[in-house]
Amino acid sequence: MPKTDILAAAFCLFPALAPAAEIGFASQITTPFVTPFTWTTMEGVVPQLAGFDFAGLQHIHVSGPIEAGDAQRLTDLLESDAYTGDRQHGWQSLIVSFDSPGGNYQEGLALSDIIQNHSAATYVGPGDSCLSACALAWSRCRRQTIRAVMWQPSRYLHVDAELGFHAPFNREYPEGAGNLGQAGIELVANLFYDLARESIRDIQARMADWQVRPGVSGRDAWQGPR
Repeated sequence: MPKTDILAAAFCLFPALAPAAEIGFASQITTPFVTPFTWTTMEGVVPQLAGFDFAGLQHIHVSGPIEAGDAQRLTDLLESDAYTGDRQHGWQSLIVSFDSPGGNYQEGLALSDIIQNHSAATYVGPGDSCLSACALAWSRCRRQTIRAVMWQPSRYLHVDAELGFHAPFNREYPEGAGNLGQAGIELVANLFYDLARESIRDIQARMADWQVRPGVSGRDAWQGPR
């Protein structure tokens, strides 16, 4: 079984200004893949080394830090004439690939909502990484198996890709907070702690919708093409 590195990378509640991700249409992914281990779908058991490809799916690639406005940029692409996929969001016709260090927590969740609403697959390719807020966006994907009744996850991680999750934190300390004394510092720290705890609860509440089991390992959670 090839080793897949699960890296830790942070996403933030209040990010500093940074370049937004590059989001755009890319050429179709026509490379043939095989599954490195046996996994089970609603249709049955997929044997180890079973072949598949993404050649029939329109491809959007997301690269760079995830920042405010990226969800709207993705929405604009999907509402443009360049998008030729299923606009009824029923059958899968789209794959979104990622190469991102993460970034804005709320924007990552917004991207994940768009991806699920369009019944899109997600993918991290060889040599690419999807960390933190990106990993949240990658997690929420689905493929409809019985129209409007049953879905299954449709997320793919190449064995030479990197996927990383981390608890939320704030990387920007409020200006002047240090002048408030010990009581002020503790107040700010408790505020950040409460926000992080609320964000974690939000993620936990979404896990069932994402069809991710709490505490699941990389091997039995993700489909890993190679």
